[in-house]
Amino acid sequence: MTQDIAAKYLQDGACVDVTDDTRKAVWAFNPETNQFDRFIERNAAFLEFAGRKRQWLNVYWRVNQAYLIVGRQSFGQGFLINCPLRKKDVSQKLWEQVRVRVDPRLIEFRAKDQRTGIQDLGHNFCWLHMPGGEELEIDREVYDPTKVKVRLHVRKAQQQWSLY
Repeated sequence: MTQDIAAKYLQDGACVDVTDDTRKAVWAFNPETNQFDRFIERNAAFLEFAGRKRQWLNVYWRVNQAYLIVGRQSFGQGFLINCPLRKKDVSQKLWEQVRVRVDPRLIEFRAKDQRTGIQDLGHNFCWLHMPGGEELEIDREVYDPTKVKVRLHVRKAQQQWSLY
């Protein structure tokens, strides 16, 4: 099955066969001219740049596709949790559920959550600033090359399952 798909892509010209020549350099698609007229030499600097770009995009799309689930105590019938979520808690949940390590200083709350932290039950979101998007020339692959939306759902946990 996989070989059939690879043969189809080779036949259509969507990918190139691995040879000594293609390991050194390839002609790539240029979106500005809509042609395969961009020559890319695969040297150490390009491979390092491509690896950093792939890693940046991996983190962006993993966070963008994630929906973090957070359980917290909430006494009474209110819609607020007892102990609001801090930036540190959001970065911890990103590591636990998405396996993305981020610095809590890169997380930015909405205007209503800036002084208190996230304290509402239900759907919430905050922003994760992702530096380096401009220097990696990332513009067409993502919605915003400077930040990504972190979506989270705060659930009212049962007494014995909640942290605090």
